[in-house]
Amino acid sequence: MIAHEVGHHVQHLLGISDRVDSMRGRISEREANQLSVRLELQADFFAGVFARYVRDQGVLEPGDIEEALTAASAIGDDKIQRQTTEMATGIVSICFGILLTYQLAVSW
Repeated sequence: MIAHEVGHHVQHLLGISDRVDSMRGRISEREANQLSVRLELQADFFAGVFARYVRDQGVLEPGDIEEALTAASAIGDDKIQRQTTEMATGIVSICFGILLTYQLAVSW
């Protein structure tokens, strides 16, 4: 959960959150919901990038990532993600974040 909030902080630092917020008044409610879902999934992705970084630094113990994925699936943003069925789940986003590099995350 902390990694997900780190993901939101990265979005803030990159100006992504501000861009999404500025668009909300000019688009339909459905489109705004889709942007919210994408914002949450991107935060999950950044969480995965952060988890990989922390793992590579030797901070994590065996099983920590699996435990985090289990917790995320139990209490994550499932409600908002169910509103847009064509999108991947947050767990998939976290896994991609773990596997891919920061540069790919920024271009997403």
